[in-house]
Amino acid sequence: MTTETETPDTDIHAVIYTDGGCRPTSRGQAGWGIHGYLYQNIPAKQGTGCKVLMTDRGYKMDATGKPEITVLKYIDSFGALEGTSTNNAAEVTALIRGIEFCMSEGAKSVMFRTDSMYTINGYMSWMHNWVKNQWKDRAGQFIANHELWIRAYDLYQESAKSGFKVKFEHVKGHSGELGNETADDLATAGVMSGFNHEYDEVLEIKDAKGYWNTSREYNRMLSHPFRYFSTQDHVPTQTADGRHIFYTGKMKRDELEMVGKKISDSSLAILYLKESEPVLDMVSDSMKKMAMGTYQGLLIADLAEILKPKMYSKLTQYGSRRLLRQSNERRLIDGPSDQLLCEEARPPYLAFRLVDTLTTMEQYFQHYLKGNSQFVTTTDITDILYEASVVGKDDKAKTTTKLKSSINPGLRTIKVDANYTKADESIGVIGLTLTMDQDVPDRNTLSALAAEGIKVTLVTWAESSCAIRFATVIEVNGDAAFWAGAYANLKIVAS
Repeated sequence: MTTETETPDTDIHAVIYTDGGCRPTSRGQAGWGIHGYLYQNIPAKQGTGCKVLMTDRGYKMDATGKPEITVLKYIDSFGALEGTSTNNAAEVTALIRGIEFCMSEGAKSVMFRTDSMYTINGYMSWMHNWVKNQWKDRAGQFIANHELWIRAYDLYQESAKSGFKVKFEHVKGHSGELGNETADDLATAGVMSGFNHEYDEVLEIKDAKGYWNTSREYNRMLSHPFRYFSTQDHVPTQTADGRHIFYTGKMKRDELEMVGKKISDSSLAILYLKESEPVLDMVSDSMKKMAMGTYQGLLIADLAEILKPKMYSKLTQYGSRRLLRQSNERRLIDGPSDQLLCEEARPPYLAFRLVDTLTTMEQYFQHYLKGNSQFVTTTDITDILYEASVVGKDDKAKTTTKLKSSINPGLRTIKVDANYTKADESIGVIGLTLTMDQDVPDRNTLSALAAEGIKVTLVTWAESSCAIRFATVIEVNGDAAFWAGAYANLKIVAS
């Protein structure tokens, strides 16, 4: 802390967490990662938006308030070691990259926090004996990783001349300590990069403000837990007017292997979105690379995992470098978490049933969009779901659209009177029951989509002379979605 009579320390210092990783054992494909921050020894004027406290010795867990230091920038970096290597080699590489970064930023000192005693002892003690012995052991053989240690020693000499101070603190690995866990995550991303033959190092330096903000900005129409898609070139990904096509669905996770089976409480949607979703494009591209020109069946992306705030943020930041392509099993894994993100649907014959169902749904979606009233009949139900609300007073008052209070969290179904075309081509009205999160999106999604001009339409079409099917179309801000409980939307009508 400084007082009014003290001169603030405006020098830049650093705290860096380092880690190395290797798979399948301590010898194999290795990768390194570093995470940390540059700071000044000046009390922060505001909080950081993080649940831990930054100090001159690293993160202080389970602490809140304003730090006694001012964080200037954060660093996240990782890379893969080429060829067969070791965990220790990755640990030393992380140390080297950390020192190089701090010196390039003009830092006066760095506190390294690492779970590698090999790195700490090597830099603080052993290295000085190794240089005396010309980097050889008692048997006259070069020590392990001698080329890396030579670089580390060169940096040690440079730091001694410039007055740059290097300190270490050992941290227990995998103990839940934020900095160590983040460095471990990055090191694993480095390993994944190596498996994917991507050896360019990644360096991200970000201003402190907003660093901990993990808000997601994906389209809220993507509310189903799964996306169904294909990487085959003949399968269209955009509509004639340039909107991006997404097929999504909801079913129980333990029933996913039976995708395509007619399960009554499942839900399907076809989305035409103005903007694509870069993270989902990246997943699709990774699966296409995996196929390498061979046939690939229907693919299932786990949106519930991909769009989680932390996962979405990491995939946005580091892209496919985190992903492990398991070609034999046609699966895509997030390496650091071992979380399955995408896989090929099996058995394929059931998956083709799903394709048939989606194809039929899309035909009626197209009929609606083109205004083909001979095939579909419509009922505007916007007013059942949404209402206009005036916010503010006098000249500051403005009208907004919001979800009606009657669409409450406990609501399971909505009863509506729907128009339909009779066998004699006259228009009739029939009562339908729409199930939340099946025939229409869930309440949270409906609320998030609320905007001026939103339109919700109930669409019916003839299944036979005595039965109809129905779906809900939502249109807002240039996007459109066709939503249906496709295996439970059959309604018997009078012939």
